[in-house]
Amino acid sequence: MAILSNLYVILILRILHIGGGIMWVGSATLYLLLIIPAARTAQSAGQKFLQTLGPKFGAMMGMVTTVTVLSGALLYARFAAGGISFIWNTDMGLAFTVGGIAAFGSYALGVGYFGKTQGRIEKLGAEMES
Repeated sequence: MAILSNLYVILILRILHIGGGIMWVGSATLYLLLIIPAARTAQSAGQKFLQTLGPKFGAMMGMVTTVTVLSGALLYARFAAGGISFIWNTDMGLAFTVGGIAAFGSYALGVGYFGKTQGRIEKLGAEMES
């Protein structure tokens, strides 16, 4: 855990975590609020577009979310290394814990539900084409 006290490592982890979080939330918001409604309006052309975009978007989101969660977990481990009591003795510890639980829950939902659903959609699309 000595590497987690290196200032350069912490800086890189923070950049990865904050940048990844921005991409994660921004991409999901763009997809849900702009791309999906536009594809629905475009009907069959929109479906073809989403069939092309879906796998690429899913792969990108998987990479971004994994980097964000892993860098956040390492940053959290840096604080937890000083003793787990920081979680309930400090507001910062409580905020990091709640944020970490929410991130892991969101990550698990994305991997467990949305990833499998995307796989089923791709399989169904391939069956419909043939």
